[in-house]
Amino acid sequence: MNFCMSGASHLRLKIERSLLLTVEDIFFKALTIGVMVLLLFVVALDLRAKVFGPHPAPQSGRAVAALIATSYCAMVTGLVLAICKIGGSEWAWVAAITLIAAAFVVHAARKKSQSKKEKTYLRFSLSLRLQHICLAVSFVVLVLTGMPLKFAHVGWSHHLHILFGGFSGARIAHRVAAIVMTATWLWHGLHLLYLWKKAGFTLSSWTMWPSKKDFSDFLDTIKYSLGLRKEPPRYGRFTWKEKFDYFAVYWGMPIMVLSGLVLWFPVFFGNRLTDHGLGIAYIAHSDEALLAFLAILMWHLYNTHFDPEHFPMSPVWLTGTLTESEMEREHPLEKAELDARDSEPSNNRLGGPQAEERHGKEPNT
Repeated sequence: MNFCMSGASHLRLKIERSLLLTVEDIFFKALTIGVMVLLLFVVALDLRAKVFGPHPAPQSGRAVAALIATSYCAMVTGLVLAICKIGGSEWAWVAAITLIAAAFVVHAARKKSQSKKEKTYLRFSLSLRLQHICLAVSFVVLVLTGMPLKFAHVGWSHHLHILFGGFSGARIAHRVAAIVMTATWLWHGLHLLYLWKKAGFTLSSWTMWPSKKDFSDFLDTIKYSLGLRKEPPRYGRFTWKEKFDYFAVYWGMPIMVLSGLVLWFPVFFGNRLTDHGLGIAYIAHSDEALLAFLAILMWHLYNTHFDPEHFPMSPVWLTGTLTESEMEREHPLEKAELDARDSEPSNNRLGGPQAEERHGKEPNT
């Protein structure tokens, strides 16, 4: 009876009649819009600087940067049209894909100078790379099987379920991917506890933890992109962009896992929660999934792969290493720290858990 009263099959009507669900709906929409406006603003400034700025040209060249910037504008246009339920979004995405393909062609046609063999620095262990791959694969499957439900009014999106043998196959794939993602999340949590213990139960091993420098680095990044600063901020092990990505996952995972369980077993939870329980889970799961999809598409993929400094792809997620020149450009403070430790006598350099993390097979997380 409570499941029927929950309004699970008439969510929009339930939202209109419930102040609690209305507030939740407004909160997630405001959160999505606010976060995306901030992220798109930062990316737009970065592309403007790399296409027109006085700073040195990015690694892939200004022509490639211009094509990426135009493609990015087309992609944003497509998303806005889709969200506003205006026709033509598919053509904007076709234009975005075409422009990115052109960027690949221009990048491939550029005359490459003979690169010298450089020293490499270990950034991510095999365990962390496998965690990332599991997270990425499960995320893609969840998006392909879940977004057609979120945007059921977009006719062509229904065809994505054909990839999984129809709706029933997509439902199974969605749940399998959810199990993989949840298991990966727990795996990473155990990994953090392992590093914490190895570092003597101090937070020195959790180098993703935000610091005061991250906020100043954010402001310095904006200034550099606007031409108000000659040099970009110098980063240590992780940049503020990487930390933002990381904690976005930790913000989203509890919401997605708990709400996903409620939706997976709606009758069980519907008969044990209040009549708002299923509605709260539906809104949270749907809107948080949309925010995650947009953040990965428009922010994470840009920073790691489509940034003209990394285009067409940063291979660190596969190799786990960066070259000396890449470290100098992206993580100069960490490079200086590692080089200083390499120059120390071996009995000092290998004298503690932190040193073991840096010079062994397991870098800090």
